[in-house]
Amino acid sequence: MTRCSSIVCFFDAAEVYLQSRGIAWFSVEAINRVIRFLGDSLGFVSASDVNEAGVLSGLRFSTGREAGYILKLLWYLGLARAKYQDGRFFYALNSEGNEYYRLLCKGDKRATALLLYKAIVRWKPMRVLLSYIAGKGQASLGDMVRDLGGDMLYWTKIISTFGFKIPKGSVRKPYNTFVLRNCLLPIAEELGLVERLNDRFRLTSLGKSIVNEKSLGWEIVRSRPREPFIYAAICSTLLSSTEAILVSPWIDVKVAEKLVQGIKENSSLSEIRIIVREPAEKGSTRLALKLLIEKLSQIGISVNIRATPRRGSLALHAKVFTSNREGVITSANLQYTSLWKNFEIGVYYKQDVPEPLLNLLEDLWEISKTITIRP
Repeated sequence: MTRCSSIVCFFDAAEVYLQSRGIAWFSVEAINRVIRFLGDSLGFVSASDVNEAGVLSGLRFSTGREAGYILKLLWYLGLARAKYQDGRFFYALNSEGNEYYRLLCKGDKRATALLLYKAIVRWKPMRVLLSYIAGKGQASLGDMVRDLGGDMLYWTKIISTFGFKIPKGSVRKPYNTFVLRNCLLPIAEELGLVERLNDRFRLTSLGKSIVNEKSLGWEIVRSRPREPFIYAAICSTLLSSTEAILVSPWIDVKVAEKLVQGIKENSSLSEIRIIVREPAEKGSTRLALKLLIEKLSQIGISVNIRATPRRGSLALHAKVFTSNREGVITSANLQYTSLWKNFEIGVYYKQDVPEPLLNLLEDLWEISKTITIRP
């Protein structure tokens, strides 16, 4: 399997995959039309509202589902807010989206182009593509499919073992020929981020300035129903080192099963320390801990568990997941509802975990008591 290692960790690959799921072709015109519709509307709207209003009529679309994908994209770009009701997402512009809408209404093309470009570079599929082209100097469509597509084949196979639903277990998307040709590269050209030289692409000065911006060692992560980005950050952390600490008041069996499967197939972990709120004798957390001890000990991973009291001033509320290399502080417990069905937020440390955080976890470990979980 060909890999260029442009996508270097589980989280980046999961973010690329989830943020591009369902896209086939977008354009700046399509994005602007949806933003205008949101700005003209009162309150939240759904994809059905966009379709019924004919917002995208006349543009090159084929499935009738693109409105939902564009609305989702606006949420990823930080231009829209979302709510979830009766199994559907509804969207409205946030403050930055409203700023963009006002500029659109004024016809200020330079300002709107700048604002959209700032938003687009937050989109991980585009950011990875630009970084790849920068590293190559020039790249053809075939190069991108081979190298970035090869990376995604590698990572999505691993992602699938942690319980993410990947078609056939491994895909090149979004860096296959169709999506690159019809979506990513046209948008990058239209925004002036890349330029074409015969059959190859290179970055413009604007594209280079984006790639050369110093990246932060941390990232704000948002999860929402069916899009478990915080879970992806936790999985990435578990794959980043030989030791890990999991702090979660509650754990359920469903998440424990997903973690076990992924760890067994991909991880080099030798030790996991877990801190929970003292589990009830027949509760879900105790069952999940039994499963983790039994399954992980079979592959030589040491699992040590401590607990804080169920109630009182020492009752555990923190949710933190770290190794010596990566870490996550989040609102989400290791529960399926938290990770896969709720709106949750977290901070993901992609490089060095702050030393004060590691020290605090050591303090928490010391004040917790050892508990015995019998098979």
